[in-house]
Amino acid sequence: MIEAHVRLRKAGRSFVGLCPFHQEKTPSFHVNRERQIFHCFGCQKGGDAITFLMEVEGLSFLDAVRDLAARAGVDVPEEFTRGRRPDADADARRDRWREVMADAHRFFQKMLWSDPAGEPARRYLDERGCAREVAERFGLGFAPLAWDRLTGTLGAARHSPADLEAMGLAVPRAGGGHYDRFRGRLVFPVHDLRGQVIAFSGRILPGLEEARPDGSEAAKYINSPETPLYRKGRSFLGLPQARQAIRSARAVILVEGNFDLVAVHALGHPHVLAPLGTAFTPEQAVLLSRLGAETVTLLFDPDAAGQGAARKAFPVLAAGGAVVRWARLPQGRDPGSLLPRGEKEALDACLAEAPTFLERALRDEVLAAGEAPESRAAASRRVAVFIGAIADMGERDEQVFRAAAALGIARHILHREVETARAGAAAGAEGAPAPPAEIGAEPLQVRPPEAEALVIEAVLAHPSLARDAAADRVEEAFASHELRRVLQRLEALVIEGSGEGAIAADELLEGLDEPATRGWARGAILRAAEAGAEGAPERYARAVEAVRVAAEKRRAGPLGGRIRAAEAGGDHAGAVHLLEEKRRAVKGGVKKIIYGSGSRRRRAAAGTVPRGFGTEGGGQVPRGARHGAVGQR
Repeated sequence: MIEAHVRLRKAGRSFVGLCPFHQEKTPSFHVNRERQIFHCFGCQKGGDAITFLMEVEGLSFLDAVRDLAARAGVDVPEEFTRGRRPDADADARRDRWREVMADAHRFFQKMLWSDPAGEPARRYLDERGCAREVAERFGLGFAPLAWDRLTGTLGAARHSPADLEAMGLAVPRAGGGHYDRFRGRLVFPVHDLRGQVIAFSGRILPGLEEARPDGSEAAKYINSPETPLYRKGRSFLGLPQARQAIRSARAVILVEGNFDLVAVHALGHPHVLAPLGTAFTPEQAVLLSRLGAETVTLLFDPDAAGQGAARKAFPVLAAGGAVVRWARLPQGRDPGSLLPRGEKEALDACLAEAPTFLERALRDEVLAAGEAPESRAAASRRVAVFIGAIADMGERDEQVFRAAAALGIARHILHREVETARAGAAAGAEGAPAPPAEIGAEPLQVRPPEAEALVIEAVLAHPSLARDAAADRVEEAFASHELRRVLQRLEALVIEGSGEGAIAADELLEGLDEPATRGWARGAILRAAEAGAEGAPERYARAVEAVRVAAEKRRAGPLGGRIRAAEAGGDHAGAVHLLEEKRRAVKGGVKKIIYGSGSRRRRAAAGTVPRGFGTEGGGQVPRGARHGAVGQR
């Protein structure tokens, strides 16, 4: 199921790929089929198959359960899912909103094809060269020039005004009541990855423009406002029509206008999408990567706004490793103008000959700069921003060489400009507001002492060791309260009899309250599965020894400050007494570890404390003692 969204390759006992939830070039997304979990060591997102579908396709819990059941050919009785989650009310509300959007879409389609009021829209489609088959493929509709035709129809279908307002279909009147947001417009539905309608984009039709009180012209396009179902910075127009074509071509064409989208698709290039009136976002770049697009061709309008949009989109796309090309139609035409006369050859040639974005941008800058030194210096700064966005250092160096030669400036000067641009971009990213939390988002990370982490991983690999840990009260020596809670949960599962054979990931995670702790525990489950049960008791014994040495050092640490204070105050007798107390604490702690209260099996496996264990404060385990554990900490 996950492989429908992420390209995975086998790596040990797990599968790895590029994370579908954040931009990255080195795979940190892991899937373990035995444990039935996924986890990203980069952004810390993870969970089971239900969580994945909720995240990647924006489903409610109930929809995700039903989707998985359908894939398995199993029917899920409604009474099974009803009320099984504390946010069941939120799920029901989400289902209700989806029904509102589906009914609104059916209304708009009926108005376009069956109602006399839709005649202007049908005529406009003919003039634009858009055949009915193509219009129906994109689900086009028509919003009649009336104030309450939609709200009245949906109200009669028992949809509440509050739901219509929440979905951006109705606008509250100052004196009470609501009116339709879309009026006198050709309507384009916006779909999510599952093909469900989440928003609308309406294009004004000639002759149906409404007079505005201030005398200004109505906007050419209006889009749904952001709603609980729709985030414009994470959406595209044309997703269901383009999804399979993008995956097959490993490429996508991005256009600006709604009719540009329809034209490019109808003229033989179905792997085309349109952002929705917003600057291109990292979330959209991640979505393109998730769809399988390795090459992105920008086919924006030739005007200043379109060219500016292309220049803003490139750094976002390049940061994710995409190959970006920049296509332009001749004579300043836009893609939508090609459809009435079916100019497929012109579009084919434009796309086939499209240079890379940097080639086009550099050519533009060189021509605009002329020979004036100050103009070339300004051009180099603009080009440096584009080069600095490239993730690969080798490619950046090559582009610096080419651009410096083309602009006639020293290579080291342009290199310095690139590094300045990268530093500025990094500072801007750090100062940007955090994006809103998503389902299962766990941005915090737990970074415990390594020895404590290895104790947990050994117990996960060999669950019976949890009984030893409980008998020896190992968690009392932990410095990390998060890992102390994980170990206590493991001990409880084994002692209660539900985890002796294997720890169920969901049972472990359900008992952990803090999101960051759950995120760390998922990673530990994957690392333990990779290391395996063989040798786990020996790894456990060594790690426990290191944990106890570190604990004794932490206990003795405050005595150092008291000794220095006593010496500074002239209390030499007190300083000697404290020094002896510290010596006994450290010596006794080490003796207890080597000869003390652990189980016979653990002491037999332990031998002596390996050199290098027990470093100050952290309990770090030597590199060679990790025995194949994988993952990041």
